[in-house]
Amino acid sequence: MANITIPNLPQAVSIDGTEQLLGVQSGTSKSITTGQIVSLAVGGGGTTPITVPIGGTGNTTFTANGVIYGNTTSALGVTAAGTTGQVLVATTSGAPSWGAVPSTAAVTSITFGTTGLTPSTATTGAVTVAGTLATANGGTNLTSFTANGAVYATSTSVLTTGTLPAISGGTSQSSYTIGDLLYASSSTALSKLADVATGSVLISGGVGVAPSYSASPTLTTSLTTPLLIGGTTASSTLTLQSTSGVGTTDKILFKVGNNGAVTGGTIGTTGNWGFGGNATTFIGLAVPLDITGATSAYGQRINGNVQSGVTTLAAAYFSNIALANASFTTTDLVHFLANPPSGGAGSTATNQYGFKANSTLASNGAATVTNSYGFYSDLASASNKWNFYANGTAANYFAGNVGIGETNPTRKLDVSGTAAATYFMMTSNTASAPAVDAAITRPADGTLAVVTNSAERMRINTSGNVGIGTTTPSSPLNVVAASASGLAIAINGRSSDNTGAMYLYANDGTTQQATIIATASEFRLSSVPAAAVQTFYTNGVERMRISASGTVTLSTALPIASGGTGATTATGTGSVVLATSPTVNNPTVTNYVESVVAIGTVTTSNTLALTNGTVQTATLTASTACTFTMPAIVAGKSFTLLLKQAAATGNGTATFTSVKWSSAGAPTITATAGKMDILSFISDGTNWYGSIIQGYTP
Repeated sequence: MANITIPNLPQAVSIDGTEQLLGVQSGTSKSITTGQIVSLAVGGGGTTPITVPIGGTGNTTFTANGVIYGNTTSALGVTAAGTTGQVLVATTSGAPSWGAVPSTAAVTSITFGTTGLTPSTATTGAVTVAGTLATANGGTNLTSFTANGAVYATSTSVLTTGTLPAISGGTSQSSYTIGDLLYASSSTALSKLADVATGSVLISGGVGVAPSYSASPTLTTSLTTPLLIGGTTASSTLTLQSTSGVGTTDKILFKVGNNGAVTGGTIGTTGNWGFGGNATTFIGLAVPLDITGATSAYGQRINGNVQSGVTTLAAAYFSNIALANASFTTTDLVHFLANPPSGGAGSTATNQYGFKANSTLASNGAATVTNSYGFYSDLASASNKWNFYANGTAANYFAGNVGIGETNPTRKLDVSGTAAATYFMMTSNTASAPAVDAAITRPADGTLAVVTNSAERMRINTSGNVGIGTTTPSSPLNVVAASASGLAIAINGRSSDNTGAMYLYANDGTTQQATIIATASEFRLSSVPAAAVQTFYTNGVERMRISASGTVTLSTALPIASGGTGATTATGTGSVVLATSPTVNNPTVTNYVESVVAIGTVTTSNTLALTNGTVQTATLTASTACTFTMPAIVAGKSFTLLLKQAAATGNGTATFTSVKWSSAGAPTITATAGKMDILSFISDGTNWYGSIIQGYTP
């Protein structure tokens, strides 16, 4: 049966071994499955995978992106996956692999087209290029160049080398002589004009004629148009230079007068200016000229009108100098200095002013002058800063009123604020009080008066006596009430506690002798020295004395009618107020009560104090030891302590510092809850002595 081709059969996507295939054997049609074909191959000596000899690859898997290569009858090999840019390189008797182009790779042929370049060696291996690169391909088409020459185009496709012509932006000149000048000799060429002798100037030959030098040029001296030296635009600069050399004493002079006989001005080497003479190196602007020409003449005068655009400040003279940025000290930095030289012999200046403001300063200068200042300084208050400093010993004169802290002074000197002076001297008398709010006057020689509301209130006479309400004081302080019903002296209480106080001192002014104090509830008269006594006199006779210890002694028994007892001893009831810590000799006190101090519950320590009472109570903290510190030892002092245990638990203990007990020793406090022990203490001035009574139930 001949082979039959059946076109347009569908493509098999996958095979699972059950697919039927049609074949012919010995003239008889046969069908066979794909699985049977594989079994026959295996049965015919093949393996799975199918080996190379029977048309297989001998592999079941391959490296992704690898290249398969033959390996005789063995399974096909596969390379590793290559990377971008690598080529497959063969190896003699070995497997191919991916890698870079090897250096031994040969170029079989090369051509450079119309560049003018050709290979000068074999076309394998490294190729050496020979020839000259044509201009059409970006070259110069030149094989050599003129030394120090330029390469330039002579046409649209040809370059040459040599001296750059003027038409190409050069000069066409290959050498120069010092002093040569270049000028255009045609529309496309430049020529050289050789230098000539010193002093010649370059002059124009006219339109279309080359320039030349001349030692005696003709200059026009009569001009009908303004003479402009410099540029024609607003940003032009005129430079006047005294020398082209290097010097230290050159200058620019401005000459006037008979053939320049008078030097009108000078600009010195350091840039200093001088008008009317030479510039001085240490003077920025010098005006060493004679002041002449009229009966009133000026060395410098600034005239002009301030225009309407100037709305903040217009200054005819402005000083803006400061020390340079360097480490140095200048003793005096002066913004205006009046320092005239010695005057000519026989000359007289009736008045000489360092600074003068004419009276017209008050009104002229503007249609309305709001404020005028002959001199104005605005320095803030600080150490070593003065708005006005007159260091000379000459007198200072002010015809008008002077205000210190006062902008509207109405008197020769008005001071608003605090003023200090070594002394203030009055040289003339004012017999009657002036009609002012307050003043200090001199009503007579050696006399001072204080005036308020146009009336004299106090006077100090030639003896130093002070009179208040009197003009004839006869004692160091003589106070006369203004009226029969008025007070002569009133002392108000202190603002802190409303207490009126007067302190009396000894002649030295520092030793306090006595005080008088008055409060809302007490009037106190007390002497300050420890041994001082207070005595009370009537009609020149001492009537009562109080000693420093507080003992009161009467010259006679105070009668009952006067509030006394009429006797030296007394019995009965009533209140007696004693001083602090008084001494009472042999009194009999019946039915008295001592103050009781409740200390409360104590913990581990407590300091006993007798300030508020000599009977004290305290309760111990349960199961806690407490140490009691005794008060100061004073002979005759005694007190009683009622010491209780806590109500619920008890077991508190107590010890006492610096106490001597009987031969039984320090007691053990009753430990039972709620019980109380009574301890008594007395002092002989050396020790405290204690005793105890125990076991009370309160």
